[in-house]
Amino acid sequence: MFYNPATGKRYSEQTLKREIGNLEGINWLELGIFPLESDIKEKNPVLYGYYENGIIGNIQEGFSLKWEKKERPVGQIKETLVSMAAAKRYAVETGGMMFGGNLVITDRDSQYMISGAVNAVNLDPTRIIMFKTASGFVSLDAVAILALARAVADHVQACFAREGELVDLINQLGTFDDLKKVYEETINEGWPTYAFPNQI
Repeated sequence: MFYNPATGKRYSEQTLKREIGNLEGINWLELGIFPLESDIKEKNPVLYGYYENGIIGNIQEGFSLKWEKKERPVGQIKETLVSMAAAKRYAVETGGMMFGGNLVITDRDSQYMISGAVNAVNLDPTRIIMFKTASGFVSLDAVAILALARAVADHVQACFAREGELVDLINQLGTFDDLKKVYEETINEGWPTYAFPNQI
């Protein structure tokens, strides 16, 4: 953005290009138009709303928008935190887990494929499954496949359980300060990490 302190008029870069043309090499001081810094420093849209409150600065030091921040309503913060908890759960759930020294992919497609492998060994307990981990292929017998499936199921359920705990906590809280603490600390705590000893 750009600003003319004499007239109080603001310009977007596109507007100036339409009015002036090429902006390269322009002497802004002669035009009386100056860059206007509009970014909000250290913005936290989860906890605060931001409202423009004029322009500060001068020709020597530059001009910038003045922003005032105001605590968002508790109900809005709760909605945002609940959405954040769901996003965190999904990221952890599908972000993989360690099993037998291998990183196992746990995205939704992989969970589906593991269920398919369980069905296969249930139909034929002697069957060996070629299973792809993040580091490469391993051969799994029925015992290993079932152990892996249980581990992944436990991982997924632990993720949903943690999300449920957070949602219950968020809904019980009623003050800005309590919700601020959830945002800054609690929402990233208590998520499962697994390193199963079973060898695959």
